[in-house]
Amino acid sequence: MPAKHFRQARLVAGFECRDHFLMLGDGFGHILSFNHILLMMIGATLGILVGVLPGLGAPNGVSLLLPLTFSMDPISAIILLSCIYWGALFGGSTTSILFNIPGGTSSVATAFDGYPMAKTDQTSQPLTRAFASFISMILSFALASVGINADLGNLIRLHRPVEHWQEMMGKVAPYAKYWHVKNYTRTEDPASGVIVTHPAPLESGIINYRSAIRMALAHGFSSPFLCEHYGGDGLSVSAANREYLRRILPRDQGQTS
Repeated sequence: MPAKHFRQARLVAGFECRDHFLMLGDGFGHILSFNHILLMMIGATLGILVGVLPGLGAPNGVSLLLPLTFSMDPISAIILLSCIYWGALFGGSTTSILFNIPGGTSSVATAFDGYPMAKTDQTSQPLTRAFASFISMILSFALASVGINADLGNLIRLHRPVEHWQEMMGKVAPYAKYWHVKNYTRTEDPASGVIVTHPAPLESGIINYRSAIRMALAHGFSSPFLCEHYGGDGLSVSAANREYLRRILPRDQGQTS
């Protein structure tokens, strides 16, 4: 590479790195406000209370407490629900260790070692390990490998008004790290409000995957694709979808499964 082009590439990379840090700082500025930290504490507390109830589990707890977010802005609502979910996971391990009653399916294995230790007066040790595991799981979300599954098909198939797929892709492309790819046909009747969707091959559905993938690659997407199809011979359609992806992807981006 000529020295001039090399300097230009380094300059562009520097600007991109600076922009990423600015966006990261802006995100932490939103999250670490007093109101949001208070919401985190409330959400974690509610989640722990839900988690100690055997059989309820984190997903059901989030569903039951969802009405709490109806009057909140989106950022506050997501923070509260996320903390409820992770708090419920930790709460489930508490009953597994103390009473050998898992609060949810994710806490079953904790009872195997945690409860015998609690019976031998070592209660604090498994509880401390469960808490440390809970904290490390939350901190893992700051890793570069964690991102969004850009599964647009799951939104396009909904029988209600949704944004155009290009608008949705524009929002998730910078954060996409994995991709379940499937396509649908979609027909909307403005007069009656009826919306009909049906599974379709990637090449012929409403989402233009050639353009969608181009948008993702522009933001540095380099992760695998998972081909899905519901209805009919899903395995054969998924195989055809895989070949379609191989045709439209650059040679060094052809990661499909």
